[in-house]
Amino acid sequence: VTDGASNVPVQLVRDGTPINQRALLLQKLSPKERRVGLMVAEGLRNEEIAQRLCRSRRTIEFQVASIYRKLEVAGRGQLIRLLG
Repeated sequence: VTDGASNVPVQLVRDGTPINQRALLLQKLSPKERRVGLMVAEGLRNEEIAQRLCRSRRTIEFQVASIYRKLEVAGRGQLIRLLG
């Protein structure tokens, strides 16, 4: 598979999102947001993420909302498709 523009090979993740695109998306996030975003992509709920990271559920909710804004996604399903 190539990127279409320069015919450079692009390795794909499960959903067809190029890995380099995924890396660019993750760079938009703070390290803590990256960690939370990847846990969301694994299918964990906010409460589970909060327990694993020893943070409040509300803190995780704020971080997830920030991730949505930064990555311009409408919700959890879209985030999972982008980062999963």
